[in-house]
Amino acid sequence: MRRYAVETIMDGTVKYYFIRDCETLEIVTLPSRYLKHKIKSKRSPNTVKRSAFSICYYLEYLEELSMEITQVCGLDFERQNEHFVDFLHWRYTKASRRWIIHCGRHIRSIWISIFRSRNGT
Repeated sequence: MRRYAVETIMDGTVKYYFIRDCETLEIVTLPSRYLKHKIKSKRSPNTVKRSAFSICYYLEYLEELSMEITQVCGLDFERQNEHFVDFLHWRYTKASRRWIIHCGRHIRSIWISIFRSRNGT
């Protein structure tokens, strides 16, 4: 069974996506805040949905490596690049090539957003 799951909640006509840790039943804060930001930025609901599933797969990968998102932020650029390539290889065994390209774009945008928020830019 997967550790992380994508869930939704409706607020009027707006659908919000969030990621839940199925073991603790807690919402995974950082990725869920990112998804909320995308909704507030008027991104397409389908784009946000696909981002949510991409993040969910990435969290599963981190679980297999016994890593956390904050540890990835601490890696130097070259090691982060290797890490993301390894993730895409890991995911390739479970998905089509088209999904891999799409997922890579979302993961890149997530890390750019995290980097900017931490550096105040």
